[in-house]
Amino acid sequence: MTLSPGDKLGPYEILSPIGEGGMGEVYKARDTRLDRFVAIKVSKTAFDQRFENEARAVASLNHPNICTLFDVGPNYLVMEFVEGEELRGPLPVAKAIDLACKILDGLDAAHRKGITHRDLKPANVMVTKSDLKVMDFGLAKIAPGANKDGDMTRTVLTGDTSIVGTLYYMAPEQLQGKADVDTRADIFAFGCVLYEMLTGKRAFDGANPASVIAGIMERPAPSIAAVAPATLDRVLRKCLEKDRDDRWQSVRDLKSELLWAMEESTPLAPARAQSWVWYAAAALLALALGSAATYFVTRPLPPPEARVDIVTPPTNSPVEFALSPDGKYIAYVAANGNASQLWVRPLASASGQPLAGTEDAVLPFWSPDSRSLGFFAAGKLKRIELGGSAPQALADVTVTRGATWNAEGTILFSPNGGDGLFRMPATGGQPTPVTRLSAGQVFHRHPRFLPDGKHFLFYVQGSQSGIYLGNLEIDGAASRLLTAADSTGEYLISGSVGGSVSGWLTFLQQNTLIARRFDAAGGQLSGDPVTLAQSVGSDAYRAGAFSVSRSGLVAWRTGSAASRQLVWFNRAGARTGTMGAPDASGLFDPDLSPDGQRLAVNHGLLGARDIWLTDSTRSTRFTFDPADDTSAVWSPDGRRLVFGSNRKGSYDLYLKEADGSSPEQVLLASADAKFPISWSPDGRFLLYWSVLNGGDLMVLPVLPERNGKPYPFLSSPFNERNGVFSPDGQWVAYQSNESGRFEVYVRPFPGPGGVWQISARGGWFPRWRADGKELYYVAAGNKLMAAAISAQGASITPGQPVALFTANFFVRGSVRPHYDVARDGRFLAIVELNDAATPPITLLMNWKGPN
Repeated sequence: MTLSPGDKLGPYEILSPIGEGGMGEVYKARDTRLDRFVAIKVSKTAFDQRFENEARAVASLNHPNICTLFDVGPNYLVMEFVEGEELRGPLPVAKAIDLACKILDGLDAAHRKGITHRDLKPANVMVTKSDLKVMDFGLAKIAPGANKDGDMTRTVLTGDTSIVGTLYYMAPEQLQGKADVDTRADIFAFGCVLYEMLTGKRAFDGANPASVIAGIMERPAPSIAAVAPATLDRVLRKCLEKDRDDRWQSVRDLKSELLWAMEESTPLAPARAQSWVWYAAAALLALALGSAATYFVTRPLPPPEARVDIVTPPTNSPVEFALSPDGKYIAYVAANGNASQLWVRPLASASGQPLAGTEDAVLPFWSPDSRSLGFFAAGKLKRIELGGSAPQALADVTVTRGATWNAEGTILFSPNGGDGLFRMPATGGQPTPVTRLSAGQVFHRHPRFLPDGKHFLFYVQGSQSGIYLGNLEIDGAASRLLTAADSTGEYLISGSVGGSVSGWLTFLQQNTLIARRFDAAGGQLSGDPVTLAQSVGSDAYRAGAFSVSRSGLVAWRTGSAASRQLVWFNRAGARTGTMGAPDASGLFDPDLSPDGQRLAVNHGLLGARDIWLTDSTRSTRFTFDPADDTSAVWSPDGRRLVFGSNRKGSYDLYLKEADGSSPEQVLLASADAKFPISWSPDGRFLLYWSVLNGGDLMVLPVLPERNGKPYPFLSSPFNERNGVFSPDGQWVAYQSNESGRFEVYVRPFPGPGGVWQISARGGWFPRWRADGKELYYVAAGNKLMAAAISAQGASITPGQPVALFTANFFVRGSVRPHYDVARDGRFLAIVELNDAATPPITLLMNWKGPN
């Protein structure tokens, strides 16, 4: 499929072609939602298995030296747009080794995931102004100016075996067509690349494919002794051994040997002699000056910039960690057995410890004195002292979206997904609003106090998304945009200039952590951005995987939020299958069609999601607006879907035919944000959740006329949500925090009548069994619970809830349940995939920035 500038692929506007490979074309494009450049690889044919394999492989690779995958479309991949040049030689030895180590770092991240590149070559390594990216794991090249050596750069045929790769860089076992090619083939290719970096020539060249193959299989490894130290020559020769058992066995060992070889070849004595001459000259000068200089003031050199890795236990929340203001501790969310928990590690210690009572905690934040931690768990904003006391609940929250704590004892936080920021005392109390959503704004979240404790940064999603500056003492409507960004911002103090604090605003832009000079007192940015780190993680809610301390430390973690996948479970909790591939960009709100054959589900970052329809064989995009389309609900006959969208500012309700035969229509527009939840079995009523009054359940009559006026089903001072009709339409199950925590209840529809509490010790996300005789919900610890329901007239008798199984359900920040129940009794749930290879947190010390 050939595209032209101006063409659209979903939210991506094509700008220009970049290159062409064996599988498709590559284009530079603009993401209209996030206003950033991307590279789009479009398949020439159907979206085949090999493209899907690359999507899965690259999506799991998150490293500063690997090109990042952002999104997957029906027949295209959306990747990081890398500006730079292909790797070329000859290079000075020191420069070549520096780049070589970065290549090895990228390969090491891939090899640890069980992924072998198989096509490493200079054309697949892009050198940028500040770093290096390894490209194209197993697919057609996308780099501009790729070499055009025809069959010599695509495949080599030996008998009936097709060998994929580039001939000049293939290991002998690849040329032999062996099926068990492993990471040592990448080590051979790396040796070829390193030789080319140092000499500007190919390690094995020839006039035709036969002569190249003969060279790789039979000719001794070439030497670099003429341009590099002998120690490096020995390291390179071992990379190019014919027998893979004689090569370096891991790229990590290879990198260590390279660095050792450079140390061994560095002439230290002349440097020491030169230093001695300098000090001697200085002493003579001091004597000559006599009384003009009676003493010297020796100023110690500033400590050097340093980076260290902090290894944590595996986690499904890799973006959730925070440095203490004093720079002595780091708090993070990590696994503790089968559950996640809040951990704290003194930076002076080699290990951290979990905090009791913080199960299922998310989004930790510190008190200004670094003695207490705030966090969110089980629908509550909580705090815990480091001394060992039990957590204290401070406030109810609907959707957890971050908080911050100032020296005056004020906590500023986001209590739900469709409102502004609120403040409250750090000892507890009634939250009061601070910011208000303006026209075109969807949410305010992730606040961060500045040093004065009055001004604060926060993230706004909407028509002008980015980092805003607010003030506790001024009406929230007066908040102003500082800069467009892909994450919340953090303020990094760097020193004092002229008696005033000098600092930087740090934030993510296309997964690159950057810093810009920021005058906190005047609220002004200046200067060009400075890159701190690349491929830094983030989640679907604009939380960046980085943190700063008042002491000047910076911490970040590469990668992305944990991947999620739709998984089928039977009643015993056994996994019986999956639907679709793992998704790291965001997966929300599954809703099975009445016949159980299709699924409506959200994909994408919060604020820019789209609805997709998925069956056993394929996924089809259903909505295409750049706005946030979410929470689709099927009509009882399976012919239509209702969904929420903020394309006109607030979240309104839209109706669209399931076969896509007609454009969507506005079903209900009003000032409040609203999300559809459940459609009555007779098709007459739609139950939706309104964020007004802290969360109400509303009913919209939709048949026989579509112009019915909405009315409340349940409106109270509490938060009622996740309502769902029973299969006979006579009951509504929902969750409410009227008891002080969320529990599951049942009421008759349309009412009035009694109310029955189903859950006993907390419950969320009710769903009915197809016959209405059992109600399911999720309890603390990710337990799926079941309660028998016996209905008699206007009354029901609930049974004692029992736990069916425990799974790693995705439960945070949802308007709708993240699982559904099929008519045959199976459960289809969004689960967060455990990743034992959780990347470490990188700690940057003594960074001062450019002068």
